[in-house]
Amino acid sequence: MTKTKRTSREPWRDAPAAWFVLLERARISGDAAGVAEAIRQLRRLGVEVTLHPDASTPAPTKSEAGNGGAR
Repeated sequence: MTKTKRTSREPWRDAPAAWFVLLERARISGDAAGVAEAIRQLRRLGVEVTLHPDASTPAPTKSEAGNGGAR
């Protein structure tokens, strides 16, 4: 019996980079449900994520986040 890989109609859903982008956007905007979903999807893809508050690296403001996080 051979296993065939199930393909998604939305291939980005199987791309960890896409979920990291969504995770960061949710984290910056304070969207706890979005953070949880992104972490759940990353785990599904085999990526373990742990968030740690880091006082030495402040999160970008919303205006900075809108232009790529440039300061």
